[in-house]
Amino acid sequence: MNKKRKKHSIIICDPVAGQSLDILVEPEYENPLGLAVVQLKKVFPHEHIDPRRVENLIEKINHSEVFTNPPIVVPFKDYYVVLDGATRFSAFKKMGYPHIIVQVLKDKNKFKLDTWFHAIRKIDTDVLLNLLNELPLITMVKSDLNTVQAEMVEHGGLCYIQTVDKTIYRIQPKPEVNHLDALNELTAIYIKAGHVSRTLHDDIDILLNEFPDLTGVVVFPVFTLEQVLQIIEAGNVMPAGITRSIISGRVMRLNADFEYLKSDRDIDEKNKWLYDLVMEKLSKDQTRYYAEPIYLMDE
Repeated sequence: MNKKRKKHSIIICDPVAGQSLDILVEPEYENPLGLAVVQLKKVFPHEHIDPRRVENLIEKINHSEVFTNPPIVVPFKDYYVVLDGATRFSAFKKMGYPHIIVQVLKDKNKFKLDTWFHAIRKIDTDVLLNLLNELPLITMVKSDLNTVQAEMVEHGGLCYIQTVDKTIYRIQPKPEVNHLDALNELTAIYIKAGHVSRTLHDDIDILLNEFPDLTGVVVFPVFTLEQVLQIIEAGNVMPAGITRSIISGRVMRLNADFEYLKSDRDIDEKNKWLYDLVMEKLSKDQTRYYAEPIYLMDE
């Protein structure tokens, strides 16, 4: 039997102002895995988008019949903020979809925000350093691996870069420069000039085994969810591919029909369809929960 209930608004706390806000209307059919079909215009990324990753994903979508991995979102005021899945969101938006399936994060105890490092590839080291040194908003200071983390705290560093020859540069904003503006300028220039792969490793030797064309690795500090929401509320976005969301109970391999999702059916019909799809998979024992970290080899 369908678990149907009246629509109602979610009441959440604004982490910036500390006030409760009456915001988004939940679907009529409560999905047991936190999945929902939502209007794409109500969804906003918290980070810039790498257009090359979007185009690659659009090509995959055009050759697929099913929607696999829902973006993770958090309700905030009258919209949803994408914590993980900005490329998927952007691909849907560019393709003109009216709706998207998301997994709504309500229990923040099941969520942790960590960071990716950026492995910069396919660009000569001297060319990269010259580009960075010419940026007007940042300063690069030679450092040492043993002291760079402490120096970043002391001097308000944005991040540090270690080149393939293991030289360390601390990167910090120039006086009176907004930190986020400087960070966005920095990442934009090397994303455009080279090729960036997200990684969990900051060891050059390990990275060289994985990326023989490595130029260097950029290491970022960890942001909090509250900081991310403050940035969004101020009308800004973070650089692409820095934040890494660790979620207990993430839904993947949903395999929902693309044609139904992009149809002109209303959002209530689509949430009913999504609810039935999830309940069918649960009842047929087609769902597996994996507590351990896994590698997906077909992303």
